[in-house]
Amino acid sequence: MNAHDVWWSLAVMVATTEVFFGALYFVAGGFALFCGGMAARFGAGLPMQFLVAVGVSGLVFAALSLRDRRGRARAPRAGH
Repeated sequence: MNAHDVWWSLAVMVATTEVFFGALYFVAGGFALFCGGMAARFGAGLPMQFLVAVGVSGLVFAALSLRDRRGRARAPRAGH
């Protein structure tokens, strides 16, 4: 089994976990693992594969965190 197959299998497992828990963060983690698999597919070494996966996950999770914070700040208060 190739390295990119392992990455992509993990990506599918993590992303399908979202169906059971309903958290968008699992899809973001699956996307990061998919990007690590793409790095493997294009011939990057194992350290670079991890750097790609961690970098993408950091960016995606930061974007989701900012989106959640802004959404909560703008939500109207109950009773008003």
